[in-house]
Formats: sequence, structure tokens, C-alpha cells
Amino acid sequence: MSWDRHAILAAVRRKGETLRSISLRAGLNPNACACTLSGRRWPRAEQALADFLGVNVRELFPDRYPTSTSRKPSRNVRVRKVKSQQRTRTAPARRLTDREAA
Repeated sequence: MSWDRHAILAAVRRKGETLRSISLRAGLNPNACACTLSGRRWPRAEQALADFLGVNVRELFPDRYPTSTSRKPSRNVRVRKVKSQQRTRTAPARRLTDREAA
């Protein structure tokens, strides 16, 4: 079955529950599951939805949990520069006057 946000919400409602009740039962913010369906990454809410529906979280959110074993670096990782690599600002070279040049 192809799971999109509408299919997940329909399955939850067919079982007589709400996203809010699933979030509260999992001990999360009441809006956690709703935020997950709108695109926010919230692993515990994703797992709570998967557990409630009885499917694997990778099946429910395949774009967030790839099946390959290769690890790609996250796009949100900031690389810090070591102090020795940081640029230092130097004052611009000034022109010598005639008196200083002589």
C-alpha cells in the first residue's frame, strides 16, 4: 500500500482515533503526529503512528527512512572551521609617502 498523508489520516480515523490521541498516548506534544504528517521530522511521532497502524516506520515514511545501508551526511550539519583555518583580516597596505620612500 502506498502511504501518503491522506492515507495515514484515513487509516487512523477508520480505527476510531485521532492524531491528537495517538500523540498523547505516546507521551508527546498533542500536535506531534499532525506535524509529522505535514512534513516535519519527529521520529517518536513517526514511530507512534507506525505502531498504531501496525506497520514498519520505513514502510510508512519511505522517504525519511531509506532502506540502503550507506550513510549520507545530513544537509543540516554545520562544519566548523578550526581557528588556524579561519581567515584573519589584515590592514590594507598603505602607500609610502615620498619622505618615507627616501
